[in-house]
Order: sequence, then C-alpha cells, then structure tokens
Amino acid sequence: MMKKKILALALLILTIGVLIPGASSKTLSYYAGDAISYRGQLVVATTNTNNLEIWKLSGSTLVKVITLSYHDPIFGQPKPFYDVLLDIGGNGRLYAYASAGSSFYRYDITSLSQAGLALTTTRQVSNPIWDWYGRITKLDGNIVTVGAKGIKIWNGNLDTIDTFNFTNINNSYNVRLADNSRYILNINSASKTLEVFDMQQRQVVRVVSLNYAKTDGNHAAYLDPSSNYIYAIDDNKLKEFNLNGEIVNSFTHKGDQGFDVVPSSNGQDIYFSDGVGVVKMNKNNLQTVNYNFTYKYEPNSWAMGLKAVTVNGSEKLVVFDNANILVLDGNSLKKIAWTQAMAIDTRPVFTENLFLRETRTALNVYAITGGGFEVNEGVKVQYLDQTLTAKADGQGRFKANVLVPISTSTPTRLNVTATGVQSGKHYSIAFPTVTSTVAK
Repeated sequence: MMKKKILALALLILTIGVLIPGASSKTLSYYAGDAISYRGQLVVATTNTNNLEIWKLSGSTLVKVITLSYHDPIFGQPKPFYDVLLDIGGNGRLYAYASAGSSFYRYDITSLSQAGLALTTTRQVSNPIWDWYGRITKLDGNIVTVGAKGIKIWNGNLDTIDTFNFTNINNSYNVRLADNSRYILNINSASKTLEVFDMQQRQVVRVVSLNYAKTDGNHAAYLDPSSNYIYAIDDNKLKEFNLNGEIVNSFTHKGDQGFDVVPSSNGQDIYFSDGVGVVKMNKNNLQTVNYNFTYKYEPNSWAMGLKAVTVNGSEKLVVFDNANILVLDGNSLKKIAWTQAMAIDTRPVFTENLFLRETRTALNVYAITGGGFEVNEGVKVQYLDQTLTAKADGQGRFKANVLVPISTSTPTRLNVTATGVQSGKHYSIAFPTVTSTVAK
C-alpha cells in the first residue's frame, strides 16, 4: 500500500510539472533557405520543416537527395534545425552548415546523396555560454552566426575571431551582412525600422523608418557595394536609400507585404518578393524588367525568401513561396521546376502557465528560468537598470543569467521581470539576494 501511495504521489508531481500537448496537423511551409551552383548543378537547401532538406535540379525536376534530422546528443530528443548555409570549401567539397540552437554543424554533402552523407565527417560547434544561433551566413570567406547574444565570425577552423554586440532578438533572418564587408543591415519589424550597423565603428549609425503592418515576419534588405545604396521592401514600396537614410527612389508594388530583396548576378538588376509574386527591376532607375505572379501556382503560394544563383552561365531564381520551392529562369521568370511542401507538422503544441524561477549558481550570479512564452520568441529579462535578451525554445521556455552587485551589507530583494517580445506576455518574481562578503 505504501509503494502505491508513493507511486501515486510521484505521478501527481510529474503531471503538475508536465506540459500539455495539443494536436497539430498543418503542412509546414517553405519560406527561406539557401542555394548554390556546384559542379554545374543547382543545389537547394532549407530547414523550414525542422529537418535539413537538400535538392538538386535535374532537368525540370527538383530531386530531393538528403533529409537529415537532428536529435539532442544528451537526451536523444528530436530538435529543429533553424537555418542552413551551403558553401564550397577550399578543398572543392560542398558543405552544409546547419544551426541547431546552441550548436551548429558542418556536414560534407559533396556526394549529394543520403548514403554518401553517412560516410563523411560531421563537425559540431557548441558554445560555452547560453547563445542561440538562429541564422548562419558568410562574409569574406568566414562563417558568420547570428544569435541571441550577437554576431560571431568564425575562421576556417571554426574558431571565433570577432564578435559584434548587435542582433535581432525577434528574427535573426532579418540580419544581413553587406557585401562591402563594413555594414550590417537589420530590419526590425517590431519598431518598423531599418538599422544600419557599422562594423568599423561597432555601433548603429543609421535608423530608417519602414512601413510594416505586422511586428514579425522575414524581411531581407540589400546594400549594393558599387553605389552604397540600400534596397528594402516594406508593405507598400520598394525603397532605395543612401547611407544617410535619405530616400533616393521608390516603387509601389502590387502586394500587401514585402519580404526579400536580392541582387542579380548581372550587376544591373535586383529581385524582390511581395507575397503575390516576384519582380525583377533595374536598380538604377527602379523600372520593371520582368515579373511573375507566383501566387497562381498553388492555392497557398506566397513568395517570400529569394536566392539568385548562376548555373553554367544562366541565372536561376529560387523562390521559397510557402506551398512550394520554385526555380524560375532569371530572365523570363518562367517556372523551370518546383517541389511541393508536403511535410506535416506533427509537433505537439505545448501550453503551460507563465512562470519564473531563480537558482543561485555563483556568489553573485542567479540563473533565471521561465516558461509559458510563445515558441521561439525573444524574451526581455529586466532587473535593476539592466535588460538582457534571451530566446524561448520549442516549448516556450528560456534561461538567462543575471549578475547581481556584490553587497557588503544585509541581503536585498531583487525584482526580475520577463516579457515576451512578440506576445507581450510578462511575469515577475522577487527574491532575496545573498551576495554579502561579510563573514558570518
């Protein structure tokens, strides 16, 4: 009888602390990814289904060659990939760099086959601090990660060689490093601004207003290295700015949302996406060269992420359009190939009440853990006159360390508030801090 009571109590405690899953059955959309030309073939990759998926273009067909899932190495639980970068190494081999929260991985995908992937070496890079790599890109031959705690630049040995205290806690996709190796562009749709960060001065040097109805979503600006003009698309117009933040030119588009701007390889044109389709424009006068209303292809088509790639002298435009991944001819913008979004979101939807807890981990350091926030949203942690940024995980939970001034007097109470950046959810706790250096 006693064993039954203990078991019942244990089950009750476990149930109280557990998240309650709900059903989910929607099709996962394709909204972003990467593409590259390798050995005369177009290769496309995305992590939008939480797995790393890779295709190659064969004639008029996108053929999926690799699907890779990620499992937590400690607990064995499935975890999502967040972004992917395709890169050709100095040895001529093709690599896929995939971010997985607090780590990122380098996979040798030269064979472009599932079987070949199993025979190659994988490199994992983890960080000793609680960072969250949401985006992975490249600058001057070096890998770059955009995380919750800023931007890190890595050398060929994947050692950190530089860091910048600049990021987008809501959406790291919106952070773009300019080809001129000096500026970082960030579209902050929450504040409806474009921020220009100077890597030499290590600070934001320009803030430009944009028009967005939604406070989230993916947006990519482009800085032309020859003119130093910035091109950004908001919900009304494609806008051309100089580095002083002054509008040079603009073009009113047909959609009610603006997403990406990317350059053409011909040096004269740019492409942009506005949901209903894609437009190719002459960047010098913002005159339309061609367009395609891609929303007509499927009921849920909605053009978002773009990547222009030259393959065997012919430019291809890869469009991540929610219902499909499209490959368009770079000149006519006619459809060459596509693959349909088929993956079903089987992840449980977790719900739990807001909470915060503190744990003292050092003399004047407290680990703050919380939950009940939106999945993957940014969380602001405020205490004293300090504000920290964290990122909720796939269950709406986060962790942050707060540093409390060492006191030589009696303990004081510390008030800590956590606020979800997108949801507005907030929760506060107060607890006594014991950091006295006076001997007891």
